[in-house]
Amino acid sequence: MEIDKMNHLLEVEINAEGCKLAYLSPIDENDKPKDGFRIAGPKAWGGSRNIARIKLNDADLVRYIRCYAPGVLSELIQGKLK
Repeated sequence: MEIDKMNHLLEVEINAEGCKLAYLSPIDENDKPKDGFRIAGPKAWGGSRNIARIKLNDADLVRYIRCYAPGVLSELIQGKLK
């Protein structure tokens, strides 16, 4: 895997109640997002509206986790997250 390849898609949305949500999806070889995960925010009852789509490479994703989610990074290193 090339570390500079943009292979993750981070989407930020706002739901009907005004709460922000974040979804992270892997990107396939055709630059299409695969099924991803809601990584922040409440479930989007009543739908949501996309406010940002950001493509990330592996290094950007690790940098983001180190800066904003150090607890997640330690769990990833220890192999607790699947």
